[in-house]
Amino acid sequence: MELELLKEPSPESNPKRRRFANPLDYEYLFGFLSSRILPKIPPFAAYLRQGDMRVHLVRASTQFCGW
Repeated sequence: MELELLKEPSPESNPKRRRFANPLDYEYLFGFLSSRILPKIPPFAAYLRQGDMRVHLVRASTQFCGW
């Protein structure tokens, strides 16, 4: 999953004035494993503490199978 920052959190939702980095600058990604190939899913919105995000599901180029 790739996260794209669309809008930073408002001062009301971030009272401690935390600074959040853009998720595209992270050296790691969040993902999940499935035993089936998932259909293509269009990007969708996610409203996180770090701000408003757009989530893109990207299929890994390498198959991971440990069993």
